[in-house]
Amino acid sequence: MNKNPEKGLSSSIISGIKYMQENKLNFEGICMLLADQPAIETSYIETMYLLFKRNKLKIIASNYGNSLGVPAIIPKTYFSQLLLIRGDKGAKEFINAKKNSVLCPQWSTNFIDIDTKEDFDIYKKSIQQ
Repeated sequence: MNKNPEKGLSSSIISGIKYMQENKLNFEGICMLLADQPAIETSYIETMYLLFKRNKLKIIASNYGNSLGVPAIIPKTYFSQLLLIRGDKGAKEFINAKKNSVLCPQWSTNFIDIDTKEDFDIYKKSIQQ
C-alpha cells in the first residue's frame, strides 16, 4: 500500500521496495507494470522474464522506439538507486539513464496507455471488434 501517493509516481516504487525490505523478501528483481496499460500480452511478460533469467544483472525494458520504459524488470542491484527517485517520476527516466545496462525483447506488444476517457473509449472499441 502506497501511503504517500501525493508524493508522485516515485512513491509507489519506493513503497514496493521498502515493503520487500521490511518483510525480508529476497527477490532477484522487480517487474514493473502499469495499471493503465491493459493490453500488455502475457507472452510478452514471459519473454521479458526469460530474458531476465539469462541476464540477471541487466534491466529488461520495453522499447518504445525513441525511449525505453515499462513494463520492465529491474534487478535488485538497482533497488538502492530506485529508492532515490523523487517526485512524479517513475521508472522511465531511471531506465533511460541506464541505456547501456538495458536489454529489450525482440518483439513488441500493445503498449496502449489509457490516461483519458477518450483513450478508454478507443480501447473498448478495439477489443469489441
